[in-house]
Amino acid sequence: SCDEDRLGPPEQPSDAQCRASHLTGRDGHTVFPLVLSTAKSGWFIHSSWRHVASLRRKSPDPAVEISPQLAAQRGLVEGDWAVVETQGGAVRLKVRLNAALDARVVVAEFGWWEDCPPLGRDRSAAAGVLTRNINAVLHDDTRDPVSGSVPLRAIVCDIRRDGVASRGVWSGQRRFVVGERRAEADNVIALSLLPLDGGPLPDFLPGQHVMTALPGATEARAYSLTGSGDLPQALSIAVKGRFFDEAKGGDAPFFMPDRLHGLAVGDEVLLEPPGGIFTPPLKGPRPLVFLAAGIGITPFISHLETLQHTAPRDRVADILLLHGCRSSREHPFARRLAELEAATPGLTRVTFYSAPFAQDPVNSHALRKGRIDLEQVKPLLARRPLVYICGSPEFVTAQIEAAAALGIPRFDIFAESFVSPPSVPRDLAPRTIRLANSKQSFSWGPEQGTLLDAASAAGVALPSGCRVGQCESCAVEVVDGEFTHLGPVDGSEGQCLTCQAVPLTDLTLAL
Repeated sequence: SCDEDRLGPPEQPSDAQCRASHLTGRDGHTVFPLVLSTAKSGWFIHSSWRHVASLRRKSPDPAVEISPQLAAQRGLVEGDWAVVETQGGAVRLKVRLNAALDARVVVAEFGWWEDCPPLGRDRSAAAGVLTRNINAVLHDDTRDPVSGSVPLRAIVCDIRRDGVASRGVWSGQRRFVVGERRAEADNVIALSLLPLDGGPLPDFLPGQHVMTALPGATEARAYSLTGSGDLPQALSIAVKGRFFDEAKGGDAPFFMPDRLHGLAVGDEVLLEPPGGIFTPPLKGPRPLVFLAAGIGITPFISHLETLQHTAPRDRVADILLLHGCRSSREHPFARRLAELEAATPGLTRVTFYSAPFAQDPVNSHALRKGRIDLEQVKPLLARRPLVYICGSPEFVTAQIEAAAALGIPRFDIFAESFVSPPSVPRDLAPRTIRLANSKQSFSWGPEQGTLLDAASAAGVALPSGCRVGQCESCAVEVVDGEFTHLGPVDGSEGQCLTCQAVPLTDLTLAL
């Protein structure tokens, strides 16, 4: 029973807490069988800084963590949107599974409503039916009698799948078949992929990709989606193969483009859900600059396709697309780009051919001989353009430097490179790791784990805030030598995350 006759903090639940039990809600009928706690995201300060792209890319969506057992009970999978309901209302959050949680507990991130235009993330309602702000559905009817604190971490709730927002969402690999294939250039094919189960597909943001694999193979590669992200009926990708005059090499036993180019209609592929944060905005007052090399046009095709489904009054006003190709024979999506340009007021497109054929009309304003130059960007500088770059690592590095040289802040430049996942050789050997401008060094051996593990064992202090939740604070510059990460990382070229890296040669690190 509730004891209200004591002085000081009650040892038994107060009468108010009894009314907020797992059995009844305020109306006496609603059942709230779960315990809700709220938590801060380590990437932000309370409700602030979600508009900062460098932080938001680490945690793009408001999350709710639940155990796999609770997820199974409620028909939820990783990545689903869920409705978390309390006595104060309902909020929509993205499901993240955490095996360490009790099956009766729900943990929601608080403080979500800010937008992040550079990543195409719209502002959400601070309160109301479609809110993602857990703060809006907490109540302060009950307060701690001593501190006056409201119960932010001991609320009763329930959770269910949001069927509309989670339309088509899946977890892990899903079987698809090739519904259509066509040539988009001499060395590029476009594949339209249909779910084998006939089920719906999720919406996605333009610029996102899917991890693609083949049945019976362990290798997977990321391919940008090329269609509209609004109510897609199929998922489309484009695959660049070898140049028409390029011979096959014998050093790579598995070359994904060769395998995908060999697919026929009806053949099967395995896809993971759409993901990624290279997602230019569809709305907003700032002009966009797209810089693409060859097949690097794919995320921008998706953006332009999705833009056709956006009301003209809401669209981003101006887009400058600079696309570099070798020639007309290796110009992917040339016809579709021309159609999209005609249908998209505010889109300016300039194409550069580095090795044109005699018949390629490269003397016009829209089609030029040579490599991409950023002269066309200068008239946009006063309006603070957002720059998006996609291509090879070498192309991306060069264009970042060129854009920065125009005075565009580095935080307004976003890039995605086409690279294979890191590989870790089986014959790793002991190495010596030196610190630049220092007499310090330490030895690394395969049995020691990562560079950070070996440094810690040797008593050498490397930056390691990542071990208390500040991810990427272990990043160091590699002055000399080669290394590899144990898995995909989100970092700059030449930057080593020591908590996930091993050396391939002796290394010199700059702290």
